[in-house]
Amino acid sequence: IINDAGYIGQTDNEVFISTQMYNPAIGVHFDENEIEITTDFFKISRELPTPRRFFILRFLNLTIMRSIWFGNLIKKILVRLLITNKKNIRLSLRRNIYLGVNNIRISDSLSCNKNINLRWLEYGIPFKTIHMASSKYFHNLMLENYTPKRIDIERLNREKRISHIQEFNLDQ
Repeated sequence: IINDAGYIGQTDNEVFISTQMYNPAIGVHFDENEIEITTDFFKISRELPTPRRFFILRFLNLTIMRSIWFGNLIKKILVRLLITNKKNIRLSLRRNIYLGVNNIRISDSLSCNKNINLRWLEYGIPFKTIHMASSKYFHNLMLENYTPKRIDIERLNREKRISHIQEFNLDQ
């Protein structure tokens, strides 16, 4: 079993980025034994509720959000801020998945704009990029030991592109 939630990283100016974003413009092409996916990286918000924000939300729930119209308006604003507000950056991923008789090979090629420098970038770990109100509860994923796979950032920052391959043998 492979658990790959996508890429997550951080730019030099401390902006978090990820490929884990709803993207209707994602490019997907199928061949007999290959799937090619192309997508962009997006800025992600790492906002957590503070006691002040939690108090304000509860206050709004007890006052103006009792009105269906105002309540729905505030919910739309919160959804836009926490979930659907996406801004892509000039970093892209092309993933090719080759389906062999006895193996699966995943080839990733990343390329970025000259103006982007990354602090770190990794994959192969479970994570989530959108706010989920109940997401801080205990999860079975906490029991599993995942080691993130790091991308050679110095090379990516210098050459503005990098590729790597993962291969999984199905004979085991």
